[in-house]
Amino acid sequence: MNQKSLQDWVNEIGQVETARKIGVTQGAICRALKSKRNIFIKESNGFVEAFEIKKFPLQRKETPEKAA
Repeated sequence: MNQKSLQDWVNEIGQVETARKIGVTQGAICRALKSKRNIFIKESNGFVEAFEIKKFPLQRKETPEKAA
């Protein structure tokens, strides 16, 4: 099994090839990189999958009305 960050994959094979391998558009890869999402790609036995690590539960910012 080989696991790397999305950024590492893009640095090695480019956005277009990364997108093709995980079944998304190049634009989706670009947006994920710009927003600094915590995405990893795992390759095992010829299969490639991407997953994202997020905090749970997601902490939401308080709106001014709720803070008062």
